[in-house]
Amino acid sequence: MGNVLENLTWMSIVQLLTLAGIMIYHGAMVSRFMALFALSITGHLLAGSQVFPPPVAHLIHIVALLPMPAFYLLCLAVFNDGFRPSWKSVGLILVAAPAAFLLVQIKPALMAAGNAGQLDSILLQFISSMPQSLLSGFVLAAFYTILRGLPSDLIPWRYRLRFWIFGGIGILSLGVAVTEIFFAGQKVPLSLEALKVALILLLTTGLMLWLLSPRADLFPSAGPRTLKDLPTTSNAEKDLLGALQKSILLDKVHHREGLTIGQLASFLGCQEYRLRRLINGELRYANFNQFLNAHRIQDAQEVLKDPNLRKKNILEVAFDLGYQSLAPFNLAFRKLTGETPTEYRNRHLRG
Repeated sequence: MGNVLENLTWMSIVQLLTLAGIMIYHGAMVSRFMALFALSITGHLLAGSQVFPPPVAHLIHIVALLPMPAFYLLCLAVFNDGFRPSWKSVGLILVAAPAAFLLVQIKPALMAAGNAGQLDSILLQFISSMPQSLLSGFVLAAFYTILRGLPSDLIPWRYRLRFWIFGGIGILSLGVAVTEIFFAGQKVPLSLEALKVALILLLTTGLMLWLLSPRADLFPSAGPRTLKDLPTTSNAEKDLLGALQKSILLDKVHHREGLTIGQLASFLGCQEYRLRRLINGELRYANFNQFLNAHRIQDAQEVLKDPNLRKKNILEVAFDLGYQSLAPFNLAFRKLTGETPTEYRNRHLRG
């Protein structure tokens, strides 16, 4: 079993380093976070090796504590449209691993104090689970990120990815953490270690094969377009597209408060998956909220620059467009136009 485990480990390390190299070479933001995640798992697999001198071994142990924070950051990059890493988000991830490493260093002293009766038993149990119990919070946050945008996601591969691949990676990460907590201070059975490494190898192989197919929607270059700007198309779904244009441009169905893609599909009398495919493929929107905001703000611009409607206050405009309060309207308007609604109105009605 020992030789099998060692062979699986080195196969996984070579594959992970290859994946990281490809992703770094690609250069996109999502690619870099994928490379960080792959390197963090490599560190996790190397952490048990005795061949490295102390300074290098310490660095590897710090990297080995990164998989769960890196997984969270990767989920933000893949599933949060328009995500841009801030110093706060990246800093939290980069600080988490060294902080966890310090906890590992002081854990024996804390455990010794607890066993001597100087600490409460519940606190002692919590200390014995560190740092895995704390780092697991990143996986739970990743699960929240994966599920939060599910109803409005329009990209077919990403919609499925939320359940299958990233769900599997998250469950594996959480399973590893729970196993390490359960066997705290003891050697994990070789059979479980071999299972873990085999799953890592399987997931990495699947991910690399998947990335070999063109992924234009993973690294999009063209921006979305509204139904007003859409030229005549010979798309096979032109009847559905015509119905969607009528529902938005004439019926103003997108002004309904809390409208979901399921409700819009029901209004159009079509299957939801066809509508998702049309809005993503033809109009290039990544999620339904982007589509709604783009068309609502387009209508808002018409209202705000109309001199006959200058007495209509901004809150009224927001409610008429289907927003539940002023804040999300202002945020969406500024994001799409670079101005607040008031600034936009004043600029167009000046004089």
